Amino acid sequence: DRLIDISPQNAGHYIDRGVIRHGIDPTGALDDYSAALDIQDHPLARNNRAVLLAEQGEYTKAIQDAERTLELDATHTIAYATLAEIYAQMHETEAFYKYLELAVRHYYDDVLELLETPAFQPYMDEPTFQSMLKRTI
Repeated sequence: DRLIDISPQNAGHYIDRGVIRHGIDPTGALDDYSAALDIQDHPLARNNRAVLLAEQGEYTKAIQDAERTLELDATHTIAYATLAEIYAQMHETEAFYKYLELAVRHYYDDVLELLETPAFQPYMDEPTFQSMLKRTI
């Protein structure tokens, strides 16, 4: 909070506070990411807001934010994984695999994240998922 008081036009301070608030105050985190985006259209703020929106069931808005993340920075690998997670939550299997494939192709290699993501659990035993999982190791 102090950094924001000192430098209220620094989007990074809002993003940092949003990350801290994410698990304990999702509404506050959402406000922080939105405040950061009012200052600068920042890929991390966009992607993090997409994650929160998806957690709240706001899938259309979440997809828009994640896609905008990739427009801002096509190398922002986590955005592909975010889109995969959103589509998995929506039970959109084809889109899920499309974005999971893009995440892996763009060197997303957080195997533990893939294994621990609740939305991915229904796909764990599928050969396609197993194949992608092996490519991250």
